[in-house]
Formats: sequence, structure tokens, C-alpha cells
Amino acid sequence: MGMRISYNARMGSEYRTPHCENLRVLVKPKSNFEVEFLLTCDRVGASRKLFLEYSHEDFHSLSQEKLEEMGLSTSQAMSLMTKVCSGEGVCSGQEADSGIRDRLIKMLRRDDALRLSEEVQARYAEQPESWTWKWQVTDDVQRQVCTEFGFQDSMAEGLDLLRSSMSLFPDDVEVLCAAHYLLHNIHKPCTLHLSMETPDIKLHALNGADSSVDAIVKTGRATVIIAGSHT
Repeated sequence: MGMRISYNARMGSEYRTPHCENLRVLVKPKSNFEVEFLLTCDRVGASRKLFLEYSHEDFHSLSQEKLEEMGLSTSQAMSLMTKVCSGEGVCSGQEADSGIRDRLIKMLRRDDALRLSEEVQARYAEQPESWTWKWQVTDDVQRQVCTEFGFQDSMAEGLDLLRSSMSLFPDDVEVLCAAHYLLHNIHKPCTLHLSMETPDIKLHALNGADSSVDAIVKTGRATVIIAGSHT
């Protein structure tokens, strides 16, 4: 089915007087947050002139919708809201993240619907044993979702958002339930630890012969076990 494929960032500043024109503007006294916000504008291609006269309260009043009304793309608006929400008390918790969260949930649901569709399932089935093919199909689906939600001009950021959902909202049940592959993720913390006795697991050789972990270890040779699966 190829349903459980997913993937899982920061900036700094200098003390010396900047040489380029874009950075000279920042010499005017500003808070660390304001400087970082304007640098984020540069990074995402948004005009910092829109915000040069903004006060702390003005930043507090920003929203995803307002930024898009100012002519910014969905990707640019989301990047700037992420910076606002991580600023020095500019926003608070769930209220600050609600715009990004709501859009992410809609993206996850669309991703899920496409992956479970007959058309995409048929594509997965074309090469059922190829992880590379499964990843290609999944990547195609997620790029379609990002395009539908306004990330056609900044695909990398859209994919990063979609694939980082549980890192961004780790305890959010609604986000978890938005996609089949998140809710039914079989990856769990390993219960084995160093010095723990290895359980005896039945194994089957490629020629059909039966064996076990104990039998292999007792041969006296160093043993390395590498296990994995894809579905």
C-alpha cells in the first residue's frame, strides 16, 4: 500500500556592521524578533518594506489571511506566521498556530484520500516490492497536495510542512487522525536495550530451511541483525 512513508530548522546574526543594503536597514534599533522577522522576509522572498514600520502590537495582529491579503503567497504567509508564532511572546500557543494547523489538517486529509484512492493504490501495486517506486508514488501524491494548497511556487516548504506534521504538533489527536498512515504508524520505540538477552526468534532461510537467532549465534561468529519492512 505504501501508506507509511514520511519524513521528518534556524538562523543567527553577526556583530559587525553589515555591508549590504538589505542588512543596513536593520541597524536601526529593533528587537531580536523584529530583526529575525525581516530576515525571514528576505529568505522567503517577501518585501520587508511591508513591515519596516510595524510595532510589536502590529506583529501581534498578523494572521495568515491578512498576510495573503497583502499579496503574499500561501507559502510566504505560512513561513512568516511561523516566525511570528515563535517570537518573543508575540503569539500564544494554540491560538498562534491555529492557521497553520488548520491548513495542515486539510492537507493531511487530502493526502490520505488520494493515497487510499483506487487510482493511487493501483499505482502502488504496479511494483509492490519496490521501495523506490512506492516512494515515487507517495512523493507525486504529496506534491499534488502541496500544489492544491498553494505551494506550487515553494514546493520544498509545502512538503516540509506536510512531512513534519507530528513534529510540529506531537500531542494533537486531530492531526494524528487526519491521515491513515499517521494513525496506524507501526514505528514504535524499541523495547530492547544494551545488555538485554536477545529473544530467540524463528527465522526462515531463502532456501526454505528453518533456523533461529539462537542457532545462528551459537555458530560462534559475530552476528549482526538488520531488520526492516515496507508495506
